[in-house]
Amino acid sequence: MSAVNPTADPVVVVGGGVVGLCTAYYLAAAGLPVEVVERRRIGSGVSRGNAGWVCLSHSTPVPAPGVVRYALRSLGRPDSPLYLRPLPDPAFVRWLWRFWRSSTRAAFRRGYAAIAELNRDTFGLFDGLREAGVDTTLTRPGMVHAFLSPAEARHHLAIQREMADGLYPVPDDITTGAEAHLLDEALSPAVRAAYLVQGRASWTRRRSRVPSVRHWPRLV
Repeated sequence: MSAVNPTADPVVVVGGGVVGLCTAYYLAAAGLPVEVVERRRIGSGVSRGNAGWVCLSHSTPVPAPGVVRYALRSLGRPDSPLYLRPLPDPAFVRWLWRFWRSSTRAAFRRGYAAIAELNRDTFGLFDGLREAGVDTTLTRPGMVHAFLSPAEARHHLAIQREMADGLYPVPDDITTGAEAHLLDEALSPAVRAAYLVQGRASWTRRRSRVPSVRHWPRLV
């Protein structure tokens, strides 16, 4: 690798969210001049709307068996978790066709395995940031998966155990009835079953402390 020239033109990172700032951090730590371009405030875009979870158990790709039927039922409902706005555009129809072709069980398994493998080193990278002095606010309380019926919970747990394939631990069985609410006091009374995936992490939305890095990125 050639030597880094700190007087060279800066690397421009577009977006001051989690991904953009991490990219800028690692580039700056390597000695490269960096400029971060953000049209609003830092972390005010997609990163602000993200739930703040870091978990292999949520590595599932959106195309999945049955999701097309769910998406069709959600047409015209902006409040749906999966909202598609119909467009009179041949490109949209082609995209729907490719999405449907990617929603097979085999394609879903390949996508899940690829995303989970990509995320395998995530916690190690967070540990590295913390050791470098970055206050990531990350904690690892685990994640509760809650359901309206025990049958739905067992079905989801079976799929998750199969998909996990040893990449992360999953419980042996679900928790039902009143005991399910002991996993998280915030659960709705309608919840009838739940299970806890240990070790999943979340971060808190507050100002983080960052270390001193030579050639720290400049915000534009």
